[in-house]
Amino acid sequence: MANTWDMARFVVPSMPEDRPLDALSELFRLSQHVRLRVPQAFVDLDIWSINGPTAQFFRRSFVHPVIQFSDKILYHQDKNLVEYAVLNYALNAYLRQLMVVGNRPVVLPIRATGEDIASYTQMLAAHLETSIGLQDARIRLAAAPRRQS
Repeated sequence: MANTWDMARFVVPSMPEDRPLDALSELFRLSQHVRLRVPQAFVDLDIWSINGPTAQFFRRSFVHPVIQFSDKILYHQDKNLVEYAVLNYALNAYLRQLMVVGNRPVVLPIRATGEDIASYTQMLAAHLETSIGLQDARIRLAAAPRRQS
């Protein structure tokens, strides 16, 4: 059975280096490069407490786009990555629901303001129109409910 280092050795040469990929694929490509150089990086918890440019780069790159606590929300420093992750979730959830149960509200994976919902709705509608020609998609997004503690 192949381990992650063997997989990275196979994947890295097969990924295109000459053209940009979507945000998740770029992170995957980067993670495979990291695995080749430091195979234990993703299981060694010391990476979160040591200093140095490599550890700082790792912590900046491989952190969740949105981390929610009951009292606050932390966002990745790359706002484009946050936008991409939420929009990608909304797109997949919208299309899945549309095929299975019809046009129902899509609950975002984060607590969001009305302004955020309007922005994501507009971006999703524009993406659906430009990528598959779906006009007047009647998208309904909703914020994740606040959990009671």
